[in-house]
Amino acid sequence: MPALVSSIDHRSASRFRSLHPSAPQRRLKPLAACLAAALALGAGNALAAQHGAQLLPRFGAAVETPERAAAAAWWAAGHRPAASRPAGTTVVTSCDDAGPGTLRDAVQNAVDGDTIDLTQLSCGTITLTTGEIVVEMDHLTLQGPGRDALTIDGGHSSRLFDFWGGYGAYVQPALFALNDLTLTNGFKGGISFGGCVYGLSLNPNAIIALTRSTVTGCTIGDETSRLADGGGVYTRGSLALYSSTVSNNVATIGPGGSQSGFGGAGAVYTITVEDSTVTGNRAEVADAGGSSLVGGIGGMGGVPPNSYFEPRSSTIVRSTISNNYATAGGGLFFNAPLGYTVTVTPTVSDSTISGNTSATSTGVYATSYFANAAVFLTIQSSTIAFNSATGNGCGGIVSNGNAPIGVDLESTIVADNTGPSGIAADVCGTATMSGANSLVMASALPLPADTLSGDPLLAPLADNGGPTFTHALLAGSPAIDAGNNVAALDTDQRGAGYARVVGPAADIGAFEVQNKPVPPTLAATFTPDTIVAGGVSTLTIIMGNPNGNDATLTAALTDALPSSMVVADPPATSTDCGNGSVTAVAGASSVVLAAGASIPAFTTCEVTVAVTVPAAGSYVDTIAAGALQTDAGVNADDASATLTVTPPVDTDTIFADGFELPAGR
Repeated sequence: MPALVSSIDHRSASRFRSLHPSAPQRRLKPLAACLAAALALGAGNALAAQHGAQLLPRFGAAVETPERAAAAAWWAAGHRPAASRPAGTTVVTSCDDAGPGTLRDAVQNAVDGDTIDLTQLSCGTITLTTGEIVVEMDHLTLQGPGRDALTIDGGHSSRLFDFWGGYGAYVQPALFALNDLTLTNGFKGGISFGGCVYGLSLNPNAIIALTRSTVTGCTIGDETSRLADGGGVYTRGSLALYSSTVSNNVATIGPGGSQSGFGGAGAVYTITVEDSTVTGNRAEVADAGGSSLVGGIGGMGGVPPNSYFEPRSSTIVRSTISNNYATAGGGLFFNAPLGYTVTVTPTVSDSTISGNTSATSTGVYATSYFANAAVFLTIQSSTIAFNSATGNGCGGIVSNGNAPIGVDLESTIVADNTGPSGIAADVCGTATMSGANSLVMASALPLPADTLSGDPLLAPLADNGGPTFTHALLAGSPAIDAGNNVAALDTDQRGAGYARVVGPAADIGAFEVQNKPVPPTLAATFTPDTIVAGGVSTLTIIMGNPNGNDATLTAALTDALPSSMVVADPPATSTDCGNGSVTAVAGASSVVLAAGASIPAFTTCEVTVAVTVPAAGSYVDTIAAGALQTDAGVNADDASATLTVTPPVDTDTIFADGFELPAGR
């Protein structure tokens, strides 16, 4: 499993502080002071104040649940007894809910550090009929045979797993690893958290990690709920997804409820998402009195350093967050930590955020509820597109808060998002924007001077290779070869086999066009290349295509003949280019090959026309670079040919034996 701890990007933090010299530095601040600041938010951003008040219960200070009560009693009773044996592997042999050889029995009798082996089962589903399985130890791994081979099903009657690891010790490392499994149909009603998996320890070092696993069809909350978070997974620690999918989960509250959140997955502390998909999740409310926050996935932008643990930033890498819904924060959400004076630096790279919907803040939502904690978000080589805000926000990147927020856009597309009339749909809020080589179609905030604004010509979200869906760049996209690779990425979002830089520069966005077509070549000749004034030469225009597919002209190719040169009578025009249509009228000063003609793969085709010049001299016919426009590119160099025209023979002069004699002699 990839390392879970990585250092905060100090270069990004330094850049942020240069833009915001008054931004909070890294030092601890008492929680009480932070809460006092929260109570005074009326003078700050109204939306941040609203969400800040709703955030407080998520830290557990104001909400008691049966799970917390049970864990507190368990901790007070002396925690788990000392291990009776060394850690090892227990093989599950029964597909029943309970009894010898079952998953439940293996977990109940596990010791810290155990691996539970589910790979040898003959069944495809374990259905839990007697409630959730409590994982009391700090370290436990469930190893499945593959997500398509084994499903653990809650029957929509209970949550699947309740992880207590790291409870009672804020710095105690703990890890619940779920590998190669599908988790489905978990349910928990009332005031509750985590429809399929819940981590109750308020501990940044307590991590729930899913690898090559799927969490789908889980629900948190019902008509009695006034607060419900994490349709699929929720942890008061940190969350990691590796090559995993979180899909079609729901967080919901009943009438009179305050808020549902994190329809897919959420964490009080950091989130790490690599090569994963979060899609089709929803955070819903029963009436207009409630609100929902974060349809897809969200968490803290980073864990500040202190004497107990290393700093860690939230990261999204080579992943897709799509088609999620909430009233605020439809796709991806980052906030700053409660109780610290700090700047956190989450990063999104090589990722796609698409098709998410909310009322106010849809694609990426970065906020700092409390004035002492700032956020500096870096988005690199990513695509944020086709997200929709239906209320008073914008669909792409939204930032607001009561501390400075910075967004550094590097080689990123933010385009085709929608919002209410009169609001720039792609970027809005309060952030200071920085970066280079990005494409943003509509922004309410000042952007770096080199930012492009044209249509990036994105194809629909689709399987273009690799483990996650992406938006391909169509031919002619201004994003092709216009980006940078300051993040030194080896691949685009699709991973191995898809280089990050193909051609002179990286493409903007998460998708890099591979095997880019080589531009066509263009040449010209005169045959013969020397004629007598008034004579005729054949001009041949030669177009070459070095690619494996035909290259089609997307615009007419026009050769404006040099002064005094015209099409001869008869023109004698011809072409062997596919679908070629040549216009060359006797006496005209130009030759035109119409758009739609094609140059065959790996070869050349030609246009020929007879031309004539009435006066002696040297005539250079030049067709400029870029004149030959095809779906494989344009010619990079000028094409030119020279026709030498000699004076006509003096008919009053005759020649005999090499001597010139006067006329009439």
